Amino acid sequence: MPKPPSGAPKAFHWANYSDDYEDGEAYAIVSGDSISMSGGPADMRHAKSLQKKITGDYIWFRHEGKGYVIRDAAMVRRAKELFAPQEALGRQQEELGKKQEELGRQQDALGKKMEEVRVKIPDMSAELKSLEQQLAKLREGGTMQELGEVQSALGELQSRLGQLQGQAGAEQGKLGAMQGELGRQQGELGAQQGRLGSEQGRLARESTRKMRALLDEALKNGSAQPE
Repeated sequence: MPKPPSGAPKAFHWANYSDDYEDGEAYAIVSGDSISMSGGPADMRHAKSLQKKITGDYIWFRHEGKGYVIRDAAMVRRAKELFAPQEALGRQQEELGKKQEELGRQQDALGKKMEEVRVKIPDMSAELKSLEQQLAKLREGGTMQELGEVQSALGELQSRLGQLQGQAGAEQGKLGAMQGELGRQQGELGAQQGRLGSEQGRLARESTRKMRALLDEALKNGSAQPE
């Protein structure tokens, strides 16, 4: 649904329902602060301006270059009913949009947590100092046994650091799995939005066809009066 033009009333329903809308065949259902219509911003402003001289709900439309108004309550009610299913779908789409935004915020929060994953590194200063001393002796000359002892100590430190890395990786893995689940939910919501969009298009074509038939009926029975 296109964005309402600036200056639109609070409850404006900007609905260019017709895929083959052409300038000159616009219409608007005006009810208080709410307008459901097919047309451009200028059509919206003109339809709304008629409230200065019309009491109650009405339909404004343009036919063959001329503007007409329908005040008949029954016909206005019929016109509103034509677009009620679309408005209901619109509310569902809006609700899905809110859910998608919330999932997006959760994904952003998880992404930050993944970046901030920390592990507590124990104090290894004593082991490192001992290794430095042993290495200093080896530089002056040492036996194979002494070299093996140093290599063993280094291997133990590397193993402990590897365990710490593994802990961090496991934590990121958990967060990644949560990200994946949120992504799956986003995909489901997107599919639902797609289905609602298809249904919205179908209803749009149907309601536009019926609306035009209603306007033709109003022209024939005299319910539509020139502005």
